[in-house]
Amino acid sequence: MVKRAIFAGFQEDGPTTFSSCTQEHALLFVILQRDFLSEIRASGEDPVPCGLCKSPINSRPTDRTFIFHLSQVCCRPCLGQKVRPLRNQTKAFENWLEESFEADGINLTEIDLVCNLRVERYKYLQMCGDIARHILPRLSIKMRYLQKLIEEAGHGITDEQSYLAIPIFSTGFSTTLSCIALVG
Repeated sequence: MVKRAIFAGFQEDGPTTFSSCTQEHALLFVILQRDFLSEIRASGEDPVPCGLCKSPINSRPTDRTFIFHLSQVCCRPCLGQKVRPLRNQTKAFENWLEESFEADGINLTEIDLVCNLRVERYKYLQMCGDIARHILPRLSIKMRYLQKLIEEAGHGITDEQSYLAIPIFSTGFSTTLSCIALVG
């Protein structure tokens, strides 16, 4: 998915925690990751592009991403039958994405608030990608999600405070969130 050279300390032997070499590389990775977590949709009445299947209705969040289509390749391989490693890694990545994680002591300095948050990893990664690309229409959705997280942590914030906290939320979590590269 991404050129390995942009990561420092990348290991070849299984799941690994990695960090980016530069801030620009980190930003690029977050944007590419957001694209990977986007839903592939048909335009109007057209079929889904490239002959891909539609995502199931009432599906898991990862079923609305490229991961769903990667899983379909594992079910119906065309270029060889040795798909078990890909299937296992894809399933492990799906499960990891759909977990929540807790972060203690998140310092949202712009709104003078420190709190512990429980966050859905999939939604968090989407939020970071949207923030990195400066997608304003999606920010209102992300702002509401951040408000919900902070309310669940026992604090209330206004819409204005939520918008102010979004960039700090994104960068503050980058040191907390463990990104796992799943390699064979």
